[in-house]
Amino acid sequence: MTNGLAIKDKYDIKREIKRGGFGVIYEGLDRQFGKRVAIKAIDPGLLGEAKYFDMFYKEAINVACLNHYNIVQVYDLQRAEDGQLFIIMEYIDGPDLLTLLRACKKQNKTLPLDLGVHIIAEACNGLDYAHNRVDPETNEPLNIVHQDISPVNIMIARTGQVKIIDFGMATFRRNRAHSRKEVYVQGNIHYMSPEQLNGAAVIDRRADIFALGRMLYEFLTGERLIKSTNTREILETLVAGSWDYTRFTSERIPPLLREPLRKALEHHPKNRYANANLMYKDLLHYLILTAPAVDHTYKLAKFIASVNLENHSAEADEKDDGLVEIKEALALEKELVEPPPLQAPATAEHIHTVPWSTSDGAHEAITQPGPAASYGIDLSENIAESPAKKDVLLHSKYYSFIDDSAVDDQRTIIDIVRLSARTHRKAVTVGLLSVLAAFLLFTGVDTYAHFTPLGQEVYDFFFPPAIKIDSIPAGAQVYLDDRLLDQTTPLDLQEIAPGVHKLMLTLPQFEPIVKSINVPSKGSLRVSGEVNRHASQPYIFRFKTQFEISSVPSGADILINGVKLNQPTPATVFWEVTEEPIDVMLELPGLTRLTGLRINAIEGKEVIEDRRFWNIKPIVAGKAQYHIEGIFHKSITVNSNPSRADIFVNDGDKPAGVTGLDGKLMLTMGDHKITLRKNEYLPSSFIINVNENAQTNVNQELLRAVRIFAKDASASGDTDLDATIELRLNGKALDYRGKTPAVLQLLPRTHTLKLQKEGYGETVVDIPPTERSVVVEMHPAHSQVTIMVMDGITSQPLTSAKIEYRDERAPNSRGNQQLGVTDQNGQVVGKLSPGFYQVSVSKAGYQEQQKSLRVRADENTHLTFRLTILR
Repeated sequence: MTNGLAIKDKYDIKREIKRGGFGVIYEGLDRQFGKRVAIKAIDPGLLGEAKYFDMFYKEAINVACLNHYNIVQVYDLQRAEDGQLFIIMEYIDGPDLLTLLRACKKQNKTLPLDLGVHIIAEACNGLDYAHNRVDPETNEPLNIVHQDISPVNIMIARTGQVKIIDFGMATFRRNRAHSRKEVYVQGNIHYMSPEQLNGAAVIDRRADIFALGRMLYEFLTGERLIKSTNTREILETLVAGSWDYTRFTSERIPPLLREPLRKALEHHPKNRYANANLMYKDLLHYLILTAPAVDHTYKLAKFIASVNLENHSAEADEKDDGLVEIKEALALEKELVEPPPLQAPATAEHIHTVPWSTSDGAHEAITQPGPAASYGIDLSENIAESPAKKDVLLHSKYYSFIDDSAVDDQRTIIDIVRLSARTHRKAVTVGLLSVLAAFLLFTGVDTYAHFTPLGQEVYDFFFPPAIKIDSIPAGAQVYLDDRLLDQTTPLDLQEIAPGVHKLMLTLPQFEPIVKSINVPSKGSLRVSGEVNRHASQPYIFRFKTQFEISSVPSGADILINGVKLNQPTPATVFWEVTEEPIDVMLELPGLTRLTGLRINAIEGKEVIEDRRFWNIKPIVAGKAQYHIEGIFHKSITVNSNPSRADIFVNDGDKPAGVTGLDGKLMLTMGDHKITLRKNEYLPSSFIINVNENAQTNVNQELLRAVRIFAKDASASGDTDLDATIELRLNGKALDYRGKTPAVLQLLPRTHTLKLQKEGYGETVVDIPPTERSVVVEMHPAHSQVTIMVMDGITSQPLTSAKIEYRDERAPNSRGNQQLGVTDQNGQVVGKLSPGFYQVSVSKAGYQEQQKSLRVRADENTHLTFRLTILR
């Protein structure tokens, strides 16, 4: 296969992506829809006989029905004339998880813990969907188990979506026929579950859960669950379940993840999560509690964009990933010398027992058919506890491990255990022939009576109608050569005359589907535009819905069901109807991707998560034709100081968020008025202009009203002093001049307040960020006063004369206050604040005397008294 070739004129092969053991993967182009696809070319030799191909094809059809956003979609299966099989799949523009982790390691980057948990949770989501799928015709469970969940099979699109790949190959591995000589064990040894090695008859969904648990453990601890690099030791530990469970309580593992990790990695399946959805809920609970406001898909996309993925692929350094293929284990072919028997059980020679270690240390045996007893090997004991038997099983010349460095990371390891022919061959042969005869008899009856869908398929294969017709949605009226048939789809046309016929399917809400049928006189029937198929296989025609998609602003990329279209908005799109709702997304660089629109064209309903960003209306009433307008927005986070402020957008009545809690706003293009309100703070309004270059974070400080009052520290009243105000913030003077009392609008920061008043000392105080009222006590400025007392006749200084004063400004104040008693020099030196005072002097034997005194600020004042003797 070379680049530039086409597959049945429907798909073009553009370039080779990678090459491996299962074949080659190409990037291709779907000619009909003009979209990129991934094309996997499977080597015909891997499918063996035709019956194996038919088994694979049937099961692969079931896998192709998986339609989930966490699973890579299989679009088509094509088989070339030379037997080459092509699987047409969804193209993922992004790395697998192993490639991403290797690139991070080489660039010294670390995948954030919440993104690692998110990736595992998304994988849980996709697996739970696949595990629960049922056959749409019989409603019987499909029992799809991946069996090879590992980092290389987890793809991450550059848009942040997590996708599981290789379900189709898992189906192929699961359905390869089991002969009497072969038992198939599959999986990456570092993510394999114990039951995959123990030869369990049924591998169920819990094997995939165990693999997810091993991946989660590696994310959290940075090491393997089983640290050994020796393959034999790894298998022994895995079979015995002898890993150290106490490591799940390591400090490196967040407490909320310890229990989910333990439940996923239980040795016995019955002790694990019953389904992947339970594990998904526990991981989602952790993410909600630790990162409630994070859009992990968007964050993952940004992280991938920050990693240089060039020259990194999962094909490099396979040994680092520990992929080991057990190719020839127990190659006990008939011509080899059989090992000596260890124990020959007396009965049930075709039964071997698989040991399990339960949570309480006891052992439980699961009995299943197997050939081990034919060789005298008793597996009823725990393999880890039987050194002799373990040595025979794991270290004999019949059990070898081959490290295949050319392993293809796109496929899972297929480990084949070849067993020699069973004993009692005659009895077994008779039994098998009896079963085969009964099966053939029932099949023959079923073919004519149509008891089961298989009987119907066999009958249709040998006695096919002229053509089988089905449609999506079903129930379409069918016209052949403009003649209305009496049946709606699905239907079988038993006979059509040779020639060219017009086929038309109609449903009221859709445009008709018109095809031409060419019926030759010899050979197979052909339908225009459709790939030829056996008459037992129906032609499925899909009706189309019409979308006229526009956006504000225009020029946006259109994605439908994750497929990016070549034409930007505005555009007219015709899309095939599916049973699942059609998911429409728009994206523009620098703006939040528009999501949350799903249209069920069959029922004529739409689901819109946020109608602020989508307008949808029918083009024609009653038709599945829609005009869709996407209004782009940007995620703007509004922060405030202080936080916890209510956010109102465009004068709305209800808050759109709260700063510091859920302050992320989804704003459309243009200007928006934002108002912040918080108790005890002034409302703050501002305009945000939203465009491609708008900042994603807006910070705003709220103002508070602060009352300033100045009072005399020495007075008992509450009279304001009318002091002059000066303000400083961060050491810089603010442009404000005023007097007390005053109400100031201040930022929620510490301000410095300086008050000045004649006759009072300058007062400086700090206003804390949350203060609402400040009362400043100002102390009067004191001046030095010297009182001299002398004898009025002799002019000699008088000692022990008592000096008292009274403030004339406060006539109602308490009585005279003592300034002091004269010393030997006849003096009293004291301090008084500026003002007017009545000063009195008294001394025994002398006449009391009074004088008025004016004290000025910053001046020394002198006053002399001359006393006369009492007569």
